[in-house]
Amino acid sequence: GGKVGHPNRPGLALALEGDAGWGRVVTDGLAVGALPDEVLDAAAELARSRWLPRAEDGWWVTAVPSVHAGAILQAAGRGIAARLGVPFREHVLGPKASVPPQRTMANSVQQLRNVHAGLDVTGQPLPGPVLLLDDRVDSRWTLTWAGHRLQQAGSGPVHPLVLLQGLSGTDD
Repeated sequence: GGKVGHPNRPGLALALEGDAGWGRVVTDGLAVGALPDEVLDAAAELARSRWLPRAEDGWWVTAVPSVHAGAILQAAGRGIAARLGVPFREHVLGPKASVPPQRTMANSVQQLRNVHAGLDVTGQPLPGPVLLLDDRVDSRWTLTWAGHRLQQAGSGPVHPLVLLQGLSGTDD
């Protein structure tokens, strides 16, 4: 049910996977299970510089569920939302079924089918614009589907923010 949303707004990536600087810092943080405050500061500043997310405009933050980075993403989402002064909503998106990682899919059709089977809205989104956080993106199907479902469930425009822009052609 709900309204049919428009496509996601153009997204932002804090770093390219494999790059020196933020790319290495984010990759290392994801590997050890904690992102340094400087990464959250930089992500919040990136969002602020492009979108001006403010609580008075109804902005809020949520994160894509992730098997390998779920706790890190939830913590990062809370930290970014706090830095922006907007609410963070946990578990608005959740797994619909257990599916293989996107990187194991052979092509775009399989990636879309996989994310369609595995991800859905599991909580009530807020009606304002949402900053949708993910750890990494390559194919963009996860963010595309998540944004579509959030808007169908009543959110405002979806603004994807990823920590790493990948190079391999699939996203998790």
